Amino acid sequence: MKISLFCGAGLASIDAALTEVQRAKDHRFDGVLFAQGFGVDALTAIAVVGSTIPDIDLGTAVIPIQGRHPLPMALAALTTADAIGPERLTLGIGATHAVVSENVFAIPYTEMLERSREQLIVLDGLLSTSRSANYDGVTLATHATLTMTTARPRLLLAALGPKMLNLAGSYADGTVTWMTGPKTITEQTLPALTRAADEAGRATPQVVAGLPICVTDHTGECADRLNDVLQGPAALPSYKRMLINEGVERPVDIALIGNEEQVAERLGDLRSRGVTEFLANILGTNDEQARTMEFLASSAARS
Repeated sequence: MKISLFCGAGLASIDAALTEVQRAKDHRFDGVLFAQGFGVDALTAIAVVGSTIPDIDLGTAVIPIQGRHPLPMALAALTTADAIGPERLTLGIGATHAVVSENVFAIPYTEMLERSREQLIVLDGLLSTSRSANYDGVTLATHATLTMTTARPRLLLAALGPKMLNLAGSYADGTVTWMTGPKTITEQTLPALTRAADEAGRATPQVVAGLPICVTDHTGECADRLNDVLQGPAALPSYKRMLINEGVERPVDIALIGNEEQVAERLGDLRSRGVTEFLANILGTNDEQARTMEFLASSAARS
């Protein structure tokens, strides 16, 4: 199981992105995945950072499909992949939440399954060896053949429910999740994803599981503190459903919190369930975050 660092959406500069990636590399992380928000553009930052810092995978988790046609998305991804070198880039995309779609992009939160499906169909074609898509759909159309020859980046769809997981297995290389616990991954995520990939004749899909993590000796106090941080995201309908599926009482109950031995056990459990990459959203005080980084750099985290 790979271990990657989640980098939030608020980075204000390329220098900040460089600092995060260098820190991750120094701590032996396999990769860094950037959220797309109102800070630096994720793919542009990756092109610059990846050209400067070698030997660590980079990607997005995730870029909202709202406001982005798959043709310029594919061009940007292939250009970024060419800039940083082959087999380093992950293009993670997803349908953002209703409040963002409608209030930020002025795009009604309707037909999101169809929008996601059509985005993936076109992206899959444009990123394939043919570099071609000829598609007329309900929400978009594309007729184009690209000239770029760089290797295809890994394509992931943020998928939580069964219909989105079916899309991820059918048209992408896997999924990236958030606030989805081990029980749900075992009982819902992996079966739906694998079944769709098998039916589509695609390779075994990858599961990138994003979860909060904090290594500390003060588990109870830390959990109470971090629960307040997680209340906002937990109120969003898609994440709320994941927490209900998991059967937890509080959002923080899905987080990996405890000392090194306890957190190593939780990571081992995720590995045994079929998670291919752990995406660490490191929370806590400065000291706790530093301790968590050191732990994730250790062999104990990877055994």
